[in-house]
Amino acid sequence: MGTFSIARKIAQHLKAIVFLSILVSAQMPGEQNLAPFFDFCCDLEGFSLPENTPVGTVIYRLIGHDPEGYKITYAIESGGYFAVDPDTGEITLVKAIDREQLAQELGDYIRVELSLEDEVQNSGSNNLVKFQRLIEVTDENDNSPVFVNTPYTINVDETALVGTIFNEVFVVDADKGFNSDVFLSCEPATSVTCSIFNIKEVREKEGHFTGVLTLVKSLDYETNNSYTMRIKAEDGGSVPRSSTTTITINVIDHQDVAPRFFGAPYFAEIHESESVGKSVLKVAVQDGDQGNPRQLRLELIGDILGYFVLTVTNTGNIRGPVTAELRSSGVPIDRESPTVLENGGIYSLVLRATELINSTAIGDISEANITIVVLDSNDNRPTFSHSEYIVFIPENLPNNATLPGLDIVVTDQDVGSNAEFAITLTGANTTFDVFPKRAIGSTPVTIKLLNSSNIDYEVVDRRQYKLQITATDNTGQNTTALITVNVEDANDHFPSFLNENYNLTVNENLPFGTVIATIIATDGDSGLFSHLTYSLRGNGAEKFSVGKETGRITIASCDNAPCLDAEVTSLYSLTYEARDNGGQISAVPLYIDINDVNDQQPIFQQFVYETSILEGVDHFSTPFSVRASDADSGQANNQLTYSIVRGNQAGTFAVDERTGELSLLKGVKYNDTPDRSGTFSLAVQARDNGIPSQSSQTIVQIHVLDNNTHAPKFEYNRYEGKVYELASSGTRVVQVQATDEDYGSNGRVSYNLGEGSSDNFIINSTNGWISVANNANLDRELAGGVYDLAISAADSGVPIMRSTANVSITVLDENNKSPYFSQSTYTASVRELSSRGTVVAIITANDPDETADLRYTFIEPSYGRAPSGEVYKEENTKRYYSLFNINEISGKVTVTSEIYKSDVSAVTLTIQAVDVNAITEFQQANTTLDIFIQPQTVRTPVFGGSWSSEKPEIAVTILEELPVKHTVTILSATDPSTGQPVVKFEKLRSSTGNYIDVEENGNVFVNKRIDYDTNLLLPLTLDVRAVTETGASAFATVIINVLDINDHSPQFTLDEYISEVKESARFPTLITQVRAEDKDTDYGFNLITYSLYGNGDGVENFAINNETGWISVRQGALLDREAQSVYYLQATARDNPQSATGASPQQTSVLVTIKVVDENDHSPRFEKKSYNSAAVENIQRQGTILQVIAHDDDDPTSPYGQLVYTITDRGNMGTLFSIRPNTGEIIAAENLLDQASDVPYIFQVKACDRGEPARCDTSSVSISVGRILSNDDRPRFLTPSPGGEVVAIQEDAPLGTSVFTALAYSNDDSQTAESHIEYGFQKSLFSDDQAKFSINHLTGVITTAAVLDREEQQNYSLPLIASNRLRLSQFSTRTLTVTLEDVDDNIPVFQRNDAAPTHMQIAENAEPGTEIGKMEATDKDRGENARIYYYIICGNAKKKFSIGTSSGILRVDAELDREESSSYVLCIKASSTPLTRVKRQEQPGVDTAYDPTDPSVSLVEIIVTDRNDHPPVFPNVSMTVTVSATAPMGTFITSIKAEDKDVGRNANISYSVRGANFIPYKSNKDHGVPEPVPYIFRFNRLPII
Repeated sequence: MGTFSIARKIAQHLKAIVFLSILVSAQMPGEQNLAPFFDFCCDLEGFSLPENTPVGTVIYRLIGHDPEGYKITYAIESGGYFAVDPDTGEITLVKAIDREQLAQELGDYIRVELSLEDEVQNSGSNNLVKFQRLIEVTDENDNSPVFVNTPYTINVDETALVGTIFNEVFVVDADKGFNSDVFLSCEPATSVTCSIFNIKEVREKEGHFTGVLTLVKSLDYETNNSYTMRIKAEDGGSVPRSSTTTITINVIDHQDVAPRFFGAPYFAEIHESESVGKSVLKVAVQDGDQGNPRQLRLELIGDILGYFVLTVTNTGNIRGPVTAELRSSGVPIDRESPTVLENGGIYSLVLRATELINSTAIGDISEANITIVVLDSNDNRPTFSHSEYIVFIPENLPNNATLPGLDIVVTDQDVGSNAEFAITLTGANTTFDVFPKRAIGSTPVTIKLLNSSNIDYEVVDRRQYKLQITATDNTGQNTTALITVNVEDANDHFPSFLNENYNLTVNENLPFGTVIATIIATDGDSGLFSHLTYSLRGNGAEKFSVGKETGRITIASCDNAPCLDAEVTSLYSLTYEARDNGGQISAVPLYIDINDVNDQQPIFQQFVYETSILEGVDHFSTPFSVRASDADSGQANNQLTYSIVRGNQAGTFAVDERTGELSLLKGVKYNDTPDRSGTFSLAVQARDNGIPSQSSQTIVQIHVLDNNTHAPKFEYNRYEGKVYELASSGTRVVQVQATDEDYGSNGRVSYNLGEGSSDNFIINSTNGWISVANNANLDRELAGGVYDLAISAADSGVPIMRSTANVSITVLDENNKSPYFSQSTYTASVRELSSRGTVVAIITANDPDETADLRYTFIEPSYGRAPSGEVYKEENTKRYYSLFNINEISGKVTVTSEIYKSDVSAVTLTIQAVDVNAITEFQQANTTLDIFIQPQTVRTPVFGGSWSSEKPEIAVTILEELPVKHTVTILSATDPSTGQPVVKFEKLRSSTGNYIDVEENGNVFVNKRIDYDTNLLLPLTLDVRAVTETGASAFATVIINVLDINDHSPQFTLDEYISEVKESARFPTLITQVRAEDKDTDYGFNLITYSLYGNGDGVENFAINNETGWISVRQGALLDREAQSVYYLQATARDNPQSATGASPQQTSVLVTIKVVDENDHSPRFEKKSYNSAAVENIQRQGTILQVIAHDDDDPTSPYGQLVYTITDRGNMGTLFSIRPNTGEIIAAENLLDQASDVPYIFQVKACDRGEPARCDTSSVSISVGRILSNDDRPRFLTPSPGGEVVAIQEDAPLGTSVFTALAYSNDDSQTAESHIEYGFQKSLFSDDQAKFSINHLTGVITTAAVLDREEQQNYSLPLIASNRLRLSQFSTRTLTVTLEDVDDNIPVFQRNDAAPTHMQIAENAEPGTEIGKMEATDKDRGENARIYYYIICGNAKKKFSIGTSSGILRVDAELDREESSSYVLCIKASSTPLTRVKRQEQPGVDTAYDPTDPSVSLVEIIVTDRNDHPPVFPNVSMTVTVSATAPMGTFITSIKAEDKDVGRNANISYSVRGANFIPYKSNKDHGVPEPVPYIFRFNRLPII
């Protein structure tokens, strides 16, 4: 019997190993002619051929053998594809192969029949062997995608919903696998068509795809009625092939647009006297649906008086406009009709157009307003309010007095000049007169007494007058009325003063009681009526006292305080009265001028004035003035003269003595400032011209700004320093110094450390000292002895200027390292009875320190082994030291006494090496030496390989992480006495951990998991003994060297890095350092390089040092916080296995968030360069007139974005107005009564941020103050402005939010500020916009009456009306447009199917960073509020995926294994604002986190497609079967099945026999030498097709 076994390992990584033992019966060779056979290597098994192989190529060489050595010939039958050389076996391709054509006939295989025939000599019969093979034809990307059924034309209704899908595109690719995958895209991606339609491929089967066309934006036929879409189809080949086609997309019009009027709204004028058929206006209208228009019907609405008729002049064709003409109907047009009159002469109509459906007006309707102004004709005469008037007057009524009690009103209902009329009075002689003489519209009329001497109750003829009043218009039409005037008796003499008025002048400092004048009057009456008393009235009358009987005027007491102050009031306008006992009063004006005394000193507007100026300039960039005021009123007392009295030693400055404006007399120099402080401090004096004069001073500080013209300069280009490797943190090494010739911040130098420090050194940014960093590791044996650092010095100027230098730091060695032995155990052998001094071994240790001095000694423990191999249990182990000696300098171990094999078979000694120059204790290392005692006469077994009795070691190299029970090596040894192999091996000892073991047959195998990256004591050792049948033995130490494999990915030290950088930072500013560690150790597995990428999030602005991980500003990058305030980047750490290892690199990514810190790099900007507004003179004090608004693009939460408003140049407005500093509201600072002017008040405002120095912008303001006039005209709007105004408020503003204040005035010269104006909304036939707002009818304040939604409606048009409450026919209108500013009140929404997640797929071994797909959500908001951020909120606990925060692109973040998980379900969150990031390993599962009611969250299922990454595995590593030695060729022996974790074609397994040995059987304990017989067995293993 013989044993055949498969014992050769399969080389290909996708093969498996099986050990097959077959028992066959023995048959002696030579009894029959054996058939020829093919060599296992060369029988076309598993052969495949690319389809593009050129004809004539030798593709394969068959190799066959004949057991008897006869000549063999080859033949092949392949359907004409191949030819074989019968002698050499070379197979040549003779017919071109097209896999795509072949697949239609035979599949992807060519079936061939191979023949092998021997040529038997001596007239024997030839053996002919035939068998079949399938040659797989592999695909090449030789076919481009082909569009089917072109050309494509699609008709789409314009009402189609977003998300509508059209399956109209079909494409095929005749290739296979990845080459047949087709990807569709729209080109160019930036085109309008590609923004409206999306094309996505759907795989029907291999090579067959449907193009799914999706509508992503709404269509509008009226905007665009046709699109042409260019589609590109690209296959998945390594060198992709592509083709293009076009789709014509026709938009079908839908009746969704109402008729459209041309030129609406319409305005026209017509005189009320116009004749019949007068053409008023012409109109045109057309259906808004141009693709399928309808006929229209026109009708006139609102002509309640029947003044007009509408005539259609052209019905138009179906695509043309309908025209019509409006004419007067013949009904007399009367402007004074209440309907027209109450509407201010306006007759409003509506023109309605209705679409006809089947000749019926039931379609869409549009309406246009027609406003007809009815022009007046003079068809009304003036009328009096009454036909007769009676009045009673006292006889003492003075001249020019108005007759009391008359209420005469004359009215002409015409308008304009037609309403003008003249008023005359008859019967009055020269006694009475009428006022006014001419009037217009409706006018009150008064009668005045011209000559009071003509009325006297005591004269009978002068007691009554009969008057006639007449009103006549311009055409002569008139009306008259009768007036009866009756005179009554009265006290008809008034007190009489000598003068019409009195003027007094007094000094402001007069004391109490001083008499300033005596004024008396006389009375023509007698008796009691002539007795007079005196009094004083008016504003300030309390400052004076009057003798009631005497008329003497004195200074009042004013509570013992000075009464008079010219600075407060310089003139008192009073009324001085004399009253008789009859109650008659006469009054004269009394003017008291208060003479100013120079008692006030000038006061500057500011205690300190400051400005800045660049060095070298000779004038201020903007006028710079000081200004004081003097409260005295006298011309000399408040006339000021300015001068510089201190601080101008250099003669640099001058001040205008009248205006206070400062100027430069020469170019300013920084060195001229006192003590080179950079600041001039001037004392400026203001002195008045009073006698004696008064003065005051202010301080003017002028800061000279140094120009940053010099870069810092180092003392040396290169610095050198030294430091001991054990130096503590903070130890100073070397100081660098740079100087800057500029001043101030321009000359302030800061230092920065660049590359080369390896985080072991830091630099003091102020003094330049370089010192040892915290946690520094200066171990020169690990990191080297020299550090070359790059340093930079930067000033603080603008722009920042830098210079660089180099620093070389030498690390000095300190004896701080312990020695170490290269092996944990050494082995040696010596023959018994060797002479003294025989060298056994030389054991030496290594020490990385330069000053190390090692000494070697034996230490405990030591022990010996008996000849049986057992360890002696003796307490005194020093006995074995005496057998050997070790030289303390050289480590040489020698024999010191005789050794007998019968006493001891092996000795184990512990050797210690101590560094006597160590600076710390316990710098020592231990190892063991196993010395095997060889007998002098007995012949011991001899191990194979590199083993020798002098060096009994066997070296083996393995990879870490081999499976347990894996064979490391098979030991072999020979008994020299018999020449037979040793069959018994024993384990003596293994290194710590028992990682390696041995079986009795010599199979050395892995006993425990071996992880190179743990603290293993390497190499691993195993002491074994080979024992012969006679008991002779030999020892060997198996030394197992373990090689590292790349089984660890780099791991970042943080889950996320967050850092900040100033927006002014430029190359090469360092921002943050990412650091990763790799537990692997050798072959570049722990050599990490870093890279940086982002999802379109600005990664181009940053660079990363691929060695240190320092992230910096990239050269040429310009950061702008206002453009992007946060960057989300992804840093990747990748290890670098050496190419010779064949290992694949591992990588890990981490999120890096960089926040851009705001700097004051933007100036405020006013919305307008000039503002215009109006106010009425009766506005309340502190009332708001307008608001000026400026914007600053800097961060509004920082001082740089917070604005302060001031008035800089007050112009001609004095102190009438002020500005609220935080809001920019301009308010009335004083009472504006009597301040009305035809000339507007113009001044300048300034908005400055709070930066140091501040940035500012200016704008001019013009305010017109309107006078309150008599209520005799229609109101006039001040706001809104005549052209209409637009105001903005935020949507979702609460009910009652103030929107705008309408302001109107009427011409009113009454003495009261009472307004007769009423505000409201004008009714509209077209819009109910005003229903969302309320207006206060008295104040004009407009507020919201509903919660407004911008997404529902953005603009509202409010027609305002201001009417006269006393005369409703007097009104004005204006339009106010309210626009809603967007508020982030809509969440992003995914277009999703709640029943199923979105499906994407990715290959399982895709590189990290590979794009999977893109998530897209929509947000109804606009602008920044519509920005969408994407996050993975569940399902990503294993950190397998990441998503671009801004782009929504899903990417692979870690290695995927389909066999671990074939799919992943993620929750994608779309958010309007950045979310707080949660550690991904803390993410909840989909079942708990996904809310199907939340449309901002979508599920994504990522399908992991299979790649062939698992080898097949046999369930059993060995089998035993029996077969007869006489079994014929092709006899079935057994079936063997392996398993593969892959799927599909990747799980198809082919089988082969890799080798077999014939072992002759001799006895139960003895076998012959194995003989290779590799070609006897084979598998029937046709592949699965």
